[in-house]
Amino acid sequence: MKKILSLVLALSLVLGCFAPVFADVESQYAEQGQLLNDLGVLTGDENGLRLEDSLSRQELIVMSARLMGEEGFAKNFNLKAPFEDVDHPFFAPYIAWAWAKNLTTGYVAADGTRTFKPTNAATLQEVQIYLLRVLGFDPTWGETPELAAEVGLMNGLGEGTLTRGYFAALVDNALDATKADESGTLAEELEIEMPRTIVKVAAPEAMTVVEGEELTLPETLVATLDNGATKDVAVTWAECDTTVVGEATVAGTVENYGKVTAAYTVEAAIYDFGVESVTTSGLNQIVVKFNKEVDKDSATNVANYTLVTSGNAVIDADSTFALQSDKKTVIITMELDDSSTIGVDEHEEAQQQEKVDLTIEDVQDTNENKIAKTTVEDIQFLDTTLPEPVKAEVVGNDTIKVTFTEPIELATKADFEVDGGDLYIKSVTLLNNNTEANVQLYAVLEEGSHTIDISAGVEDFAGFGVIPNSFDVTVTEDEVGPVVIGYEDAKPTEVTLIFDEDIEIYAGDTVNFY
Repeated sequence: MKKILSLVLALSLVLGCFAPVFADVESQYAEQGQLLNDLGVLTGDENGLRLEDSLSRQELIVMSARLMGEEGFAKNFNLKAPFEDVDHPFFAPYIAWAWAKNLTTGYVAADGTRTFKPTNAATLQEVQIYLLRVLGFDPTWGETPELAAEVGLMNGLGEGTLTRGYFAALVDNALDATKADESGTLAEELEIEMPRTIVKVAAPEAMTVVEGEELTLPETLVATLDNGATKDVAVTWAECDTTVVGEATVAGTVENYGKVTAAYTVEAAIYDFGVESVTTSGLNQIVVKFNKEVDKDSATNVANYTLVTSGNAVIDADSTFALQSDKKTVIITMELDDSSTIGVDEHEEAQQQEKVDLTIEDVQDTNENKIAKTTVEDIQFLDTTLPEPVKAEVVGNDTIKVTFTEPIELATKADFEVDGGDLYIKSVTLLNNNTEANVQLYAVLEEGSHTIDISAGVEDFAGFGVIPNSFDVTVTEDEVGPVVIGYEDAKPTEVTLIFDEDIEIYAGDTVNFY
């Protein structure tokens, strides 16, 4: 970057020493002078940057060396320049360095004498033409003043005598000017972040949002700078209320500028809470999926569901309703016997290909919006898939839990065998909408590996026997008690506790445990 920027001043080595023109130059060009000081080009002394002082050709050489990052080399340059009028012990090495780099050739008289004129002043027009060349223009001498004004070199400047501050302002304007090939500004090419003051920030276009939804506000707005240029600036917005229908505004803040506002209109929501799908699972389950998260109490209330059929399916007080973890899906298991007595067919499941109509009403979402009465027609029960046992695990010192792919209707002790029949089975209990079977033994399971076999005698509600399978389970001593990891359905008189593992209450009376 410094190497490229050095062209700005390296091409200006014909400039000379100037007398001050304004009494308030220091304050007038303070920002521009500070920019060049930040770039390490314009330095000062105990009197500051001396923006009111003149600038000689030899000082420009020193600035060029700084811009190019070669000041350490230039000030110790050992060769001598062929200029008859250069003998200053401080500036001579810099000028010799510039001559060696072909940054200047000086002046050649008719007799061949070569001079540099280190203290000569340069005119404004000389500075303009060199800065225009840096921007990629190639004006004639006569075209220079008009073109300099056209590209913005003279923005905010008069045609007074040059000073250190005036020259800093010219370079500042050159950095903001657009290059001849319109590829961008000189500062952009050099990757220099120009310090600018924001004078205006354009308000965003009016926006519309649906009641209760989030308003998407622009992350940036277009700001107008003090030099007329524009750029995108980041905005930090306050919280936005979209719960009230009507017109409103929200405040935002732009750094180094202040407050801005955005106007928006909140439109009343056309609420679309409803049923997404209704399917069956096996011959005794209906799966209802809503399009929004639902309130558990209303979604699992049997009074909110009506089933119409000419077949066997029925939803009544014996049916169970289970809200799934997505809080949108309710699985209705029809006529599940709460006592889980095994081997006794106490009810009839739906018939194969039986069609039913299900009406749903009064179910609420989590925002207490009530669903419109909805009837889904021609829901068909069809089970053509064999059930499978997919997993077995030890859940107590005498119980193995087997998980199936779908609800099971019949499962007896004769359908299971543990360790080849060495361990006798006491009972089989169906749980979790009949998708799990707890196989309880008479004996306590010893530590080590055990095998449980499941036969085809286990049947689903379509009468299909399971695909026989065998699982190895490992018993290890459990030295850690169950831990409550959460709760749900908290009410004034009851709450559902969630443990980190399966539990069993032996004494029956919950007073002994809570």
